[in-house]
Amino acid sequence: MIIELHAHTAETSRCARVPAKEVVRRYKQAGYDALTVTDHYSFRTFADFPEDGFDRKIDRLLSGYRAAREEGEKIGLRVFFASECCFADHHNDYLVFGMDEDFIRHAPLISDLTLGEFLSIKPENVLVYQAHPFRNGMIVTNPEDLFGIEVYNGHFGHDSRNDIASAWADKYRLHMISGTDFHYDSHTPTGGIITDVDVRDEKMLSDILKSDRYTLKRG
Repeated sequence: MIIELHAHTAETSRCARVPAKEVVRRYKQAGYDALTVTDHYSFRTFADFPEDGFDRKIDRLLSGYRAAREEGEKIGLRVFFASECCFADHHNDYLVFGMDEDFIRHAPLISDLTLGEFLSIKPENVLVYQAHPFRNGMIVTNPEDLFGIEVYNGHFGHDSRNDIASAWADKYRLHMISGTDFHYDSHTPTGGIITDVDVRDEKMLSDILKSDRYTLKRG
């Protein structure tokens, strides 16, 4: 399977320009078997949401993923949920896998937590990777606080210094992931993982990531 680990939809992420259904079609055409929607869970996202109340904000947060999943079921592309989280202590971005809707609805608003506070409440199966840690504006997180880092980020509008990220992961024995960071119609899917396991849901995806039973797709 070829599985994308980093993509955004226009329904939820303010920086994305492609609606979820079209994102799914693009990945199907590119030969992917699964797409992980990682829309932004951050204070900036909620600043754009006019809805009042916690539950309505969460519904809006999930709207891109839900639209993508519906389209994926129609055309034969598996769609998984994850999130690119920004915590209250810095503008760093973290790709978080293994969260489900029940956890999100019963946890505090995650964008109001510091990274340390989130790590103290997350379930064991929730995996936290720093996204594009060597991009301008990021502060490299203490490796002890991370499961891994994104060592290939395919966003052509940024210099994510993927070579440095790979060297950093090797040095600190961090788990490595790859993602396209899909935002725009001009983006070509280039990132993700390749695995011989038939990954059917988010739990299986987390299990694969924990076991490193995959190779990285980097272009």
